Amino acid sequence: MGARPAPRIFCAVRSLECAAAGRSTRALGGTVRWRYSLAPIAILAVAYTAVAVSSYPRALARTRPERASWFRPPLFNLAEDYDSGAAVGFSVGETAEGVERSLTAPGNRAFELNALCGDNSGRSVLPINETWLVASKTLRLHELLSRSTVCLFALDDRLYVELSMSTGRVRTIHVGYVRTDLTT
Repeated sequence: MGARPAPRIFCAVRSLECAAAGRSTRALGGTVRWRYSLAPIAILAVAYTAVAVSSYPRALARTRPERASWFRPPLFNLAEDYDSGAAVGFSVGETAEGVERSLTAPGNRAFELNALCGDNSGRSVLPINETWLVASKTLRLHELLSRSTVCLFALDDRLYVELSMSTGRVRTIHVGYVRTDLTT
């Protein structure tokens, strides 16, 4: 009876587990592949979930709602309400005149304004060409900003902004970004 040979320091190419388990790397191949494939996916899922439930998406939506919507699965649509601070170029407490300057300033995001939003007069439905008005080009902008609710839709993307007004100032800002529309 001879002495048992010493275990090899280097055991095949892919797995050091073969020495402890007494199996070849060929037998371990499928197990090792799955373990190495699932670990990064699990780590990414945990990291994504941690970011999605944090306050980061809400803070990001103030300036980049299209990016923040990626943290709102399963449809990746965003809806946030703000009662302080600034969001998408508007500030809580800002006057209607300040909102008007923001909407008409050259180089700012182009918005359409819904003429029926916040209208409690019981007026009949307007034709579509009179319902949505380009905010920077309408002569009625001052009148429309004096309503209790101002609804804006960005022309270049799927951003919806609703400003709740009180005594000529912005009281709350609702930001919506629609990435997935189930009706289409």
